[in-house]
Amino acid sequence: MLTELKVPTHLARNHPALRKRGAVRTGKLLIEKATRIAGVGTLADKRVLDIGCGTRFTTSIINKNIPIGSYTGVDVNKSVIDFLKNQVEANDERFDYAHWDVENALYNKTGKPFNEQSEFAIDPSRRFDLIWMFSVITHQYPEETSALLKILRHYAAPEGLLLFTAIIDAGVDKFIDAFEDQPLMMAAYQNEYLLELVDSAGWTVEKSLPRDTENHPPLHQDVLLCSVK
Repeated sequence: MLTELKVPTHLARNHPALRKRGAVRTGKLLIEKATRIAGVGTLADKRVLDIGCGTRFTTSIINKNIPIGSYTGVDVNKSVIDFLKNQVEANDERFDYAHWDVENALYNKTGKPFNEQSEFAIDPSRRFDLIWMFSVITHQYPEETSALLKILRHYAAPEGLLLFTAIIDAGVDKFIDAFEDQPLMMAAYQNEYLLELVDSAGWTVEKSLPRDTENHPPLHQDVLLCSVK
C-alpha cells in the first residue's frame, strides 16, 4: 500500500488559488465534507467512483492515510490517467483508473461526441456506494449533464449515493454559459431546471447545500446529494 505520492506540477490541474493552499490539504477537507454530507462515518468500506478525478483526491487519500475501501477515478485527461495508472494503480490495489475520451468544450475538445448512448470507461457490471463529481457539472452543457447523470445511475449500488457540485443561480433562465469566448469555463443552472435533469435521470435529491463560505477561495460550489429512485 502506498504511503506517499508526488504529482508533477503540470498534472495538478486545480485552480491556482486552491493549489496555493495545498492540494493534499484541500483534498482532505473535501473528502471529509463529502463523507459528512453523505452521512457515512468512514469510507473504509465504501466503493468510491470519482468523475473528473484529476490527481488531488488520490494524493490526499495516500498522503493523509485516509481509509477507503476502493477508489476508481475517471478523467478525460489521458496524461493524468496514465500517470495514476503507472504510479498508483500498479502499486496499490485499492485504486484503479480509466480514461474516458468524450468531448468537452473546455477540457477535451477532440474527444468522441458525448451523449447518453456513449460507452462509459469502466466495466458495466461494477457498482459503487458513493459517486462524486467536484467541478464537473460546472463545465457541462445541459444535454451533457443529463447524459452523465443517466449513465452514472447505472453504476450506483442499490443504496448508492451521488454527490456533485454545480453553480446554481436563481437569476438564470434554465442555463447560461457565462463566457462566450471561453465555452464551459463557468456554466450555471437554474435550480428548478437542474432538479428536473436529476429527476429525469433516475435520481432523488436528498440534500441541497449552498456553496462553501467557510474557506477563501471556496472549496466547492452548491452541492446536491442524490439517492437512487
